[in-house]
Amino acid sequence: MPKISIIMPSFNVAPYIRECMDSVLSQTLTDIEVLVVDADSTDGTREILEEYARKDSRVILLDDDKKSTGYANNKALDRASGEYVGIVETDDYIVPEMYEKLYLYAEKYKAEVVKADYDSFTTVQGKRLFVTHNLLGEKKKYYQVLNPRKSRYIFCAEMFNWAGIYRRDFLNQYQIRHQETPGAAFQDNGFWFQIFAFAQRVVFVHESFYRYRKDNPNSSINNKNKVFCMCDEYDFTREKVRKYPEIWDKVYYAYLGKRYGACAWTLRKVAPEFRYELCERLYDDFSAEINDLNEIDKIWGKKDPNNKQLRLLLADKEEYLEYMNNLLQSYEKNISRLLEILKDKQVVIFGCGNWGTELQDLLARNGMEICAFCDNSQDKQGKKINGVPVKSLKDILNGIKNPFFIVASALYGKDISYQLTENGVSTDYIFIYKHSKYLWD
Repeated sequence: MPKISIIMPSFNVAPYIRECMDSVLSQTLTDIEVLVVDADSTDGTREILEEYARKDSRVILLDDDKKSTGYANNKALDRASGEYVGIVETDDYIVPEMYEKLYLYAEKYKAEVVKADYDSFTTVQGKRLFVTHNLLGEKKKYYQVLNPRKSRYIFCAEMFNWAGIYRRDFLNQYQIRHQETPGAAFQDNGFWFQIFAFAQRVVFVHESFYRYRKDNPNSSINNKNKVFCMCDEYDFTREKVRKYPEIWDKVYYAYLGKRYGACAWTLRKVAPEFRYELCERLYDDFSAEINDLNEIDKIWGKKDPNNKQLRLLLADKEEYLEYMNNLLQSYEKNISRLLEILKDKQVVIFGCGNWGTELQDLLARNGMEICAFCDNSQDKQGKKINGVPVKSLKDILNGIKNPFFIVASALYGKDISYQLTENGVSTDYIFIYKHSKYLWD
């Protein structure tokens, strides 16, 4: 029995597959099996995979007969023999020690699930820009055994199945599997929710091992065949978990929250001509789920913006769609304005907490690189965050000509602006970043 079975669904990823396979096969944990399930690739990917399978006996090449990522993952899960299971998407790559460290943590904590932070990256002018994403907001929640049914905030963690491992006998105990819809149509959502609904021993690791590509041009949902896939995915999820009433009762409101968040995300991402039909589907789905509007307060609380949106959807779906369209236009307008302001500037983000790193990610996705972070904390100065140096204000002003400051702080925005002007920075070179206006993912 290998320690870890690594599942890799594959389809037409020739530009990326060698880097991905090399990163998996060079793991410091060598006791692995690599189950690659290819959906009849036509761009040379299949031939490259056959080459790797000939060279390394740990590579097992399987066929995705249905051209469904969910089917591919399930086929590999049924074939897997490892103690734990991991998933790697074949346009991404991983660092050499990823699975060795995850396995050691799993054994140490007797965990059913171990999840780690990750880095996303975008390539701009031949250079990769990396941004680290923390799955949990509070560092004190890392490196301890958590039960999602007792700690519902875990369901607010980012919804990715890679960058983690799962004990295989736990997956089989509850028959946790993917829905086998055609293509790559969000089947990770249902698998993710099942994992956290059924698991009682989850550990989060405050280290980043996975490198997630954000610039694959083939990643798109702008076609009608995928408009309702997220809705169908949560129907599938509900039926899987509802077979266990004692568990379903404890995760029901978490389910409603994840379902709304995922479907509202889809509404924002699909082509505009599909939004009305999707909005009608959301109205029908949530009208069936929620009989009493007071239940909505139990999902997020009264002050959460999602609360307002879901109430509006159930009250008037056409007004809801108009509200969401206006919101999306506002975000797009604000981002365009921000990028225009920053063009040809030496950009410094003042504040390297969550707002600062999320802003860096937003800029990277739009092809813009910052030259430094600025922070008043001496503990952070001299270090690097996502490859970008953190400097004091004095060092910034002495070392960068005409720096343009974006103030990214939830608590101290006004104080930082005052500090900048007191140090001679023109208000024309200060921009106050409002998180809620620019980030909507």
